Amino acid sequence: MTRRSRWGRPISLLVALTALALMAVACGDDNDGDSAEPAATEEPTEPEGTTPAATEEPTEPEGTTPEPAATDEPVEQDDDGMAMADFGTLDYMGWEGYDTFFGVTEAQLAELGIEINATYIGAPSDIVARFASGGGAGIDLLGWTSAEHAPYRATEGVLSPIAPEEVPNLEGLISQFADDEWDHFKDEDGNWLAIPFSFAPLGITFDSSAISPTSYADLLDPELTGKVAIPDVPGLHLQAAAAALGYPAQTLTPDQLDDVIEFMRGIWAQARVLSPSFGDVIGLLASGEVLASYGGYPGLGAFTENPDIVTVFPEEGTFSFVEVYSIPADADNRDGALAFINAMLDPEVNAAINDAFAQATPVQASIELISDANRALYPYDDLDAFLAANPVSALPTGEGGVISMGDFIEAYASLSTGG
Repeated sequence: MTRRSRWGRPISLLVALTALALMAVACGDDNDGDSAEPAATEEPTEPEGTTPAATEEPTEPEGTTPEPAATDEPVEQDDDGMAMADFGTLDYMGWEGYDTFFGVTEAQLAELGIEINATYIGAPSDIVARFASGGGAGIDLLGWTSAEHAPYRATEGVLSPIAPEEVPNLEGLISQFADDEWDHFKDEDGNWLAIPFSFAPLGITFDSSAISPTSYADLLDPELTGKVAIPDVPGLHLQAAAAALGYPAQTLTPDQLDDVIEFMRGIWAQARVLSPSFGDVIGLLASGEVLASYGGYPGLGAFTENPDIVTVFPEEGTFSFVEVYSIPADADNRDGALAFINAMLDPEVNAAINDAFAQATPVQASIELISDANRALYPYDDLDAFLAANPVSALPTGEGGVISMGDFIEAYASLSTGG
């Protein structure tokens, strides 16, 4: 497939400059003095019976612009006359919505000439399973969460390092993200393995017309038995429960794990169902079958299209998740993935997608463009304090007396069986 332009604009600029150059050649120098007319010479006659030699094409009248030479392939342009790229099909695997943002980025995808072929996940473990089985070849773009991405940082050959100059809009990130304050996004050489485009704290999403929780303890009210939804995302719950108890999830010990499971047990007893995906949680909230979701976030309310469905960050404390894009090492369309990521970090685009999902923008210039409602959720003028209260965390490593994710998954499974 022919790729006419990486970003679109350089081609249209080249066409304009070429036209100006041709115009200058056609017009010639503007001299004040009169030029002497050359002496007329007699044209030689062709010998009889021969074909006349080709004559020189007449020059364009002074002040006109010659037509540019035809190219082999016309440059496709958008409505503003800007050249459009053609990056083709992008094979995406990740959370639903982070590929097309439900139509919000339709114009950007069209300008890049990208068509999305999506495989959506119910939990980040779906990505883990896909790559562990060797089925990750050909995936061009991953849309997931930084905590889930972290175990792959040191696994050579799984993710493709991205040099900063390959995604120019990285220069616009807020300092905490640009500097990789949590050591989540870059490799030891300073290249990006995961590029942030959105973040938010986890909380309790609920129907404000019926209840008004401020704490996880409020979910234990007997009136809410069978009225609480829980998404089946183990890593999320480990981090949420650990944060509520004041434990750093990435250094959780076996004794602390016991406390985490005990904390979760009471909430699990309130659950109507363990939902297989966030989409299922959204449906339960929208239908009124549940009144609250443990492990919620502001975007859930936005998707229900019910203004009464809102999110509170619990007083016990919580953690912030960071949504990121990664490019697998075996991607077939790496250039398309890079162009897509760069477009999602454009200030106007990033403001629009985070408004749509009611999540926070990590792009400095997007803050001025984002809605008042979004700014009310996230104190952009004091992110240091906000992120200190709702820190970005990672999953436990299983090293140095710390539990492994396998340890947690085993204990987590006991909740579903009543153990």
